[in-house]
Amino acid sequence: KNEQSPPVLLFCGWYDFFCTEQLHDFQTVSALSDTCRLVVGPYTHWHVLAMQPKLFRTLLDFFDKYLLKDPGAKDLPPVEVFSMGHDMGWQQLPSWPPPNLEEKKNAPRAR
Repeated sequence: KNEQSPPVLLFCGWYDFFCTEQLHDFQTVSALSDTCRLVVGPYTHWHVLAMQPKLFRTLLDFFDKYLLKDPGAKDLPPVEVFSMGHDMGWQQLPSWPPPNLEEKKNAPRAR
Protein backbone atom coordinates (compact mmCIF):
# COMPACT_ATOMS: atom_id res chain seq x y z
CA LYS A 1 0.00 0.00 0.00
CA ASN A 2 1.11 3.54 -0.69
CA GLU A 3 2.53 5.19 2.45
CA GLN A 4 2.12 8.68 0.95
CA SER A 5 -1.58 8.44 0.14
CA PRO A 6 -3.66 11.26 1.58
CA PRO A 7 -6.09 10.32 4.34
CA VAL A 8 -9.66 9.80 3.14
CA LEU A 9 -12.86 9.84 5.18
CA LEU A 10 -16.04 8.59 3.52
CA PHE A 11 -19.28 9.28 5.38
CA CYS A 12 -22.71 8.25 4.14
CA GLY A 13 -26.04 6.76 5.16
CA TRP A 14 -27.70 3.45 4.41
CA TYR A 15 -30.57 5.40 2.80
CA ASP A 16 -28.27 7.75 0.89
CA PHE A 17 -28.56 7.48 -2.87
CA PHE A 18 -24.73 7.55 -3.00
CA CYS A 19 -24.26 4.70 -0.51
CA THR A 20 -23.39 2.05 -3.10
CA GLU A 21 -20.81 4.35 -4.67
CA GLN A 22 -19.30 5.21 -1.27
CA LEU A 23 -18.92 1.52 -0.41
CA HIS A 24 -17.26 0.91 -3.77
CA ASP A 25 -15.00 3.96 -3.32
CA PHE A 26 -13.92 2.67 0.08
CA GLN A 27 -13.00 -0.73 -1.33
CA THR A 28 -10.99 0.90 -4.12
CA VAL A 29 -9.15 3.45 -1.97
CA SER A 30 -8.53 1.16 1.00
CA ALA A 31 -6.84 -1.34 -1.33
CA LEU A 32 -4.25 1.38 -1.99
CA SER A 33 -4.03 3.14 1.37
CA ASP A 34 -4.19 2.38 5.09
CA THR A 35 -5.54 5.86 5.81
CA CYS A 36 -9.03 5.41 4.36
CA ARG A 37 -11.97 5.36 6.77
CA LEU A 38 -15.66 4.63 6.15
CA VAL A 39 -18.63 5.57 8.33
CA VAL A 40 -22.15 4.47 7.34
CA GLY A 41 -25.07 5.52 9.52
CA PRO A 42 -28.86 5.31 9.51
CA TYR A 43 -29.19 8.43 7.38
CA THR A 44 -30.53 9.68 4.08
CA HIS A 45 -28.49 11.98 1.89
CA TRP A 46 -30.31 15.04 3.24
CA HIS A 47 -30.42 13.95 6.89
CA VAL A 48 -27.73 16.43 7.96
CA LEU A 49 -29.16 17.39 11.36
CA ALA A 50 -29.48 13.77 12.48
CA MET A 51 -25.90 12.95 11.54
CA GLN A 52 -24.26 16.05 13.03
CA PRO A 53 -23.10 14.60 16.37
CA LYS A 54 -21.55 11.49 14.76
CA LEU A 55 -20.17 13.43 11.80
CA PHE A 56 -18.53 16.15 13.91
CA ARG A 57 -17.02 13.71 16.41
CA THR A 58 -15.66 11.57 13.57
CA LEU A 59 -14.26 14.60 11.74
CA LEU A 60 -12.50 15.88 14.86
CA ASP A 61 -10.98 12.46 15.58
CA PHE A 62 -9.93 12.11 11.93
CA PHE A 63 -8.35 15.59 11.86
CA ASP A 64 -6.52 14.96 15.15
CA LYS A 65 -5.04 11.74 13.84
CA TYR A 66 -4.20 12.60 10.24
CA LEU A 67 -3.90 16.38 9.99
CA LEU A 68 -2.54 17.32 13.40
CA LYS A 69 -0.72 13.98 13.73
CA ASP A 70 -1.52 14.09 17.44
CA PRO A 71 0.23 11.13 19.11
CA GLY A 72 -2.63 10.95 21.62
CA ALA A 73 -5.31 10.87 18.92
CA LYS A 74 -7.97 8.21 19.11
CA ASP A 75 -7.36 5.12 16.97
CA LEU A 76 -9.99 4.99 14.26
CA PRO A 77 -11.45 1.75 12.97
CA PRO A 78 -11.24 1.27 9.20
CA VAL A 79 -15.03 0.91 9.07
CA GLU A 80 -17.79 1.97 11.42
CA VAL A 81 -21.36 1.11 10.48
CA PHE A 82 -24.74 1.37 12.10
CA SER A 83 -26.23 -2.11 12.05
CA MET A 84 -29.89 -2.06 11.12
CA GLY A 85 -30.65 -5.66 12.12
CA HIS A 86 -31.58 -7.28 15.40
CA ASP A 87 -28.29 -6.09 16.92
CA MET A 88 -29.00 -2.44 16.07
CA GLY A 89 -26.19 -0.04 16.91
CA TRP A 90 -22.73 1.12 15.89
CA GLN A 91 -20.18 -1.56 15.02
CA GLN A 92 -16.50 -1.29 14.21
CA LEU A 93 -15.28 -3.51 11.39
CA PRO A 94 -11.84 -4.32 10.00
CA SER A 95 -12.97 -3.99 6.37
CA TRP A 96 -15.85 -3.65 3.96
CA PRO A 97 -17.47 -5.93 3.18
CA PRO A 98 -17.06 -7.55 6.59
CA PRO A 99 -15.29 -10.92 6.55
CA ASN A 100 -18.34 -12.81 7.88
CA LEU A 101 -20.97 -11.21 5.64
CA GLU A 102 -23.69 -13.54 4.41
CA GLU A 103 -25.52 -12.52 1.28
CA LYS A 104 -29.25 -13.08 1.50
CA LYS A 105 -31.62 -12.71 -1.38
CA ASN A 106 -35.26 -11.92 -0.85
CA ALA A 107 -37.60 -13.66 -3.22
CA PRO A 108 -41.04 -12.25 -3.91
CA ARG A 109 -43.82 -14.13 -2.21
CA ALA A 110 -46.10 -16.24 -4.35
CA ARG A 111 -49.77 -15.40 -4.18
